[in-house]
Amino acid sequence: MLRRQKIKSQTINTKGSISITNILSYGTVYVTLRAPDKYESAVIPITPVLAEKTQILDGNVILENNSGTNDYIKFTNLKYTEDDFKNTNVTFTLYADKDKKEKLYSGTISYSYLQGNKTYSVSIGKKLKENSGTAYLSYKYPTQTESELIPILYEEEKYSPIINEEDVLIVNKYTGTSEKLYVTLNKLCSGDIVYAYKLLANGSYSQLAKCNLFCDFRLCYIGVCKSSRRRLHLFAGKTTEPI
Repeated sequence: MLRRQKIKSQTINTKGSISITNILSYGTVYVTLRAPDKYESAVIPITPVLAEKTQILDGNVILENNSGTNDYIKFTNLKYTEDDFKNTNVTFTLYADKDKKEKLYSGTISYSYLQGNKTYSVSIGKKLKENSGTAYLSYKYPTQTESELIPILYEEEKYSPIINEEDVLIVNKYTGTSEKLYVTLNKLCSGDIVYAYKLLANGSYSQLAKCNLFCDFRLCYIGVCKSSRRRLHLFAGKTTEPI
């Protein structure tokens, strides 16, 4: 007599389903039905098949590799792949390598952003390398397997432009025993940060102060020095050389 191992039994309604973990590992699965007042039916052999692979969504993907702040992944004009998934969220996974050994980030995009006419952007933390490189993206719908990987190139972290010396005006206003240094800067953008440093004897720099620029505000009070003999260096954001 053939011995059968019961995997799972479940009472279902007219339209129901049974969830079986790792069903492919069983090879052929045999299904029976038992009505409340009847004997169990004969078995029906069912061979499980692998779920379909998620198709790559139409749309554009950009990786923003930022310096000193979080990196971002930006999706534009994403479109669902099949009508059955028109109202279904999709998950995405970003890998550092095509062998999927290092996962950088994973998230879910609402179906409302998958209609082909919206932009979705999310911070992934500081996950990208300082230099340029390639990351790999995949999509997955709940009832399908993971899609093929999409290689996405990203640029290296950028340095801010160096301030031109002719665009800097420093005014020393002596009050009491110290000087208040005011700096007027031209050709800067809203949100720029200007740093003032002093040069130390060992050749390194020590920050005196910083100033955030907003709108058209260009006059910054950047610090107080006890002696005008100190050398002042100005940086706009992250630069390699002082002025």
